Amino acid sequence: MFAFSTAVDAFDLLLQAVNVKYSFVIAVTLLIYDTIISLPDEINLIWSQCWSFGKVFYILTRYLNFLDTATILWYSFDPKLTIESCRRLYETGMWLITIGITICHVVLVVRTYAIWERSHSILAYLISIQIATFVIEVFQLDQAVKSITFTPSPVPTIVPCIPTLGNNGMFRVFCIVLGFEGNILCLLFYKAVSQWRRDSTPLIHALYRDGFIYFAVLFAISLSNTVVVLKFFESPYYYVTIQLQRVFHSILASRLIIKLRKVMASKESSLILSNLIFERFPEDSSVGSSKGA
Repeated sequence: MFAFSTAVDAFDLLLQAVNVKYSFVIAVTLLIYDTIISLPDEINLIWSQCWSFGKVFYILTRYLNFLDTATILWYSFDPKLTIESCRRLYETGMWLITIGITICHVVLVVRTYAIWERSHSILAYLISIQIATFVIEVFQLDQAVKSITFTPSPVPTIVPCIPTLGNNGMFRVFCIVLGFEGNILCLLFYKAVSQWRRDSTPLIHALYRDGFIYFAVLFAISLSNTVVVLKFFESPYYYVTIQLQRVFHSILASRLIIKLRKVMASKESSLILSNLIFERFPEDSSVGSSKGA
C-alpha cells in the first residue's frame, strides 16, 4: 500500500512538471508570435532610426528574453541532464529572468517619469524604490534558488528533473516585484486622472488608456504569479507562470516603446507630447520624416 501511494505521488509530481513544461512552450510561442507581428513596426520605428536610449532599451527588452527562454527550454527538454546540470540551468534561467524584468522596469520608470513632466522628485523616488527592490530581490532569490531540491525524473525523456522549493523565498521575491509595480500603477493612475481632466483630447485619452492597460496587465500577471507561488509552494506548479510573467513584461514594455515612437511620428502629437517621449526629434527636421528618434 505504501509503495502504491509513493508511485501515485511520483506520477502526480511528474504530471505537474509536464504541465509546467507546457506553460513554457506557450510562453515561447507567444513571444515568437508577438515578435513576428511587431516586426514591420520594429523595422520602421527602431532599426531604421539612430541609436538612442529608447532604441537600446527596446533591444534589451525585446531580445534578452530569447536568451532566458532558450535556457529554460534547454532545462525542460534535454533528457540527458543530471541533477547538477538541472540546478545550473535553472539558476541561470531565474537570474536571467530577474535581470530581464528589471530592465523592463527601467522602461516603466522612464515612462512614469516622462508622464510626470520630468519631475525630479518623482524620478528620485522611482530610482530609490527600484534600487531597493532589486537589492532585496537579489538577496531573496539567492536564498530561494539555493533551497530548491531537484528530484530525478522517472521519465527523463518527458521531464529531465522535478524541482521543489525548500523555503518560501520565491513568494517574497514576487511580492517585492508586485509592490514595485503597484507603485508605478498608482502614480500613473493619479497622473492620468488629473491630465485627463486638464487636457481632454482624443490623443491624450489614447495615450493614457494604452499606458494604463499595459501597466494594469503587468500588475495582474505579477499578482497571479505571487498567488500561484503561495498556493503551490510544495509542488512543481510554483513556477508555472514565471516564464509567462517574463514574456509579458518583455512584450508589453517593448510595445510601450513602439507605441511612443508611433505617437511621436504623427504630426498631431509633435507639440502635445514633448514631455511624454524618450527623446525628441531634431528641431530642424519635420516630424513626419525624422529619423532621429
